[in-house]
Amino acid sequence: TFRQTINHLGSIMEIRPERVVCDQHPDYLSTRYAEELGLPLLRVQHHHAHMASCMAENGLDGDLIGVIFDGTGLGDDGTVWGGEFLVGGYAGLQRAGHLKQVRLPGGDLAAKKLWRMAAAWLWEPLGEAVWHLPGMPALAATDRQLLQVMLERGINAPLTSSAGRLFDAAAFLVGAADRNSFDGQAGMALEALAETVTTAELLPYQLKPGRPFQLDLMPTLLGLLQRLQAGESPAVLAWAFHASLATAVVEGCELVRKETGFDRAVLSGGVFQNRLLTELVYTFLAKSHFSVFIHRLVPPNDGGICLGQAAIAARRS
Repeated sequence: TFRQTINHLGSIMEIRPERVVCDQHPDYLSTRYAEELGLPLLRVQHHHAHMASCMAENGLDGDLIGVIFDGTGLGDDGTVWGGEFLVGGYAGLQRAGHLKQVRLPGGDLAAKKLWRMAAAWLWEPLGEAVWHLPGMPALAATDRQLLQVMLERGINAPLTSSAGRLFDAAAFLVGAADRNSFDGQAGMALEALAETVTTAELLPYQLKPGRPFQLDLMPTLLGLLQRLQAGESPAVLAWAFHASLATAVVEGCELVRKETGFDRAVLSGGVFQNRLLTELVYTFLAKSHFSVFIHRLVPPNDGGICLGQAAIAARRS
């Protein structure tokens, strides 16, 4: 169907492509198709395409800050990105900061079984106590040992800075969801729970300076767990998680502005399909005197990266 649609549209619109642009991930079906065409090929990093997509939709040029939060995208360093603070424009970018990297125990399986992400985020501070968290499956001793090896040695557990997987861990801890049957399911459940309240005391986080800086949300999840155990409402904690992440985003952007002078920020990536998070980040950034740009017509998720890819390729002609 993918091939038939391209051929059909190319025929009725009388388009004869001279170049092709694709994601830099070698295993995407679209990448394989692009390689088969025999045309000059440009590979664009996944989150650069997200950023350029929002820029193109809003008619922006020059360099700015990109806050790109999604589930998965191959990073320039070979790890799985997904919680990125980028600086640049169509011509290129730098990774100014990112969410703390954690392990993906079992690879893609960790995106489906949320307890794996809760364990990945909290293994360092809690150790074997993570196996006794509420909702954690009863694992045989051998399975626990295997997962411990994954988390400590990185065997079949690649590093990720994914904001999507962070939402998975938070959704599991408050009991909003225990699995992803489709992409973003847990994040949607956490958002729906959070929208039943309007305010809450923020949870802690750490911003660790550096090039790139790291935004560590492990204290956020620990605080969430402690307040849940003290009897606080899961809905209140779901809202607190959203607001705390939004506050952390502003602090990250302020650090970038201090170093670059840039005061324009675009928000893109599938996590920004979350209306509550988008509104909070937008509002908090605007109060800190940033000019903020979001998607209105083009999807913030991977449905929109083709526009970013094309915009980047057009400027390199």
